[in-house]
Amino acid sequence: LKGQAVGGGTGVTGIVSSATANAHAVEGFIATANGYALVGSGGAAQLRLVPKAGSVAPSSGAHVEGEVVANDGGFFLCVADGTPGAWRKLGGPATAGAFHALTPSRVYDSRAAAPSFGILAAGANRLVSVADKRDSNGSVVTPNLVPVGATAVAANVTITATTGSFGYLSVNPGGVTTADSSTINWFGAGQNIANGVTLTLNATRQVTVVCGVGGGNTHVIIDIAGYYL
Repeated sequence: LKGQAVGGGTGVTGIVSSATANAHAVEGFIATANGYALVGSGGAAQLRLVPKAGSVAPSSGAHVEGEVVANDGGFFLCVADGTPGAWRKLGGPATAGAFHALTPSRVYDSRAAAPSFGILAAGANRLVSVADKRDSNGSVVTPNLVPVGATAVAANVTITATTGSFGYLSVNPGGVTTADSSTINWFGAGQNIANGVTLTLNATRQVTVVCGVGGGNTHVIIDIAGYYL
């Protein structure tokens, strides 16, 4: 089966007008261990699934393992036969995407001269970019270590040179200045504490570090071990 469209249009079209179960508009089969039942190449994309209405996996009807459904909420794979079958979400606008591991790299240190030097005082917040790897002076050594489009990062948040008898930091998506949760805490002066966390980013690969009201001050360091895209 071969289709060709010159100057636009569709090379191969398959239509099923019967209600027969398991009818196929187009089917490919290879009887040997070599070859491919379907090959796509060139163009703007090799495959396009037109979304159906809905935001979750199918919840009715009989489905079989291997089905893929695209809808407004993303892409879903059927992993077990049934009515409606068992489904797993492959991706979509509300998912973080695939994890990309990195060699651990420093993207921010408030002790460095750049990009924003200084201890973080209680009640203050600071907008921090995690896009670039930086050296001990804060100069960029690897731009776009975390690429455009990344939704979150796996990070190590470290506090050092703490003051006061207690305190905490909330590390939020860039622009969120509330302190509704704690990312890392300290309970005395002069402490050095680290915590491994996953941080959500804003669209420009930034986080906002909020120092809780009523506690002490601290320097903050952020190292990145990977990102989601």
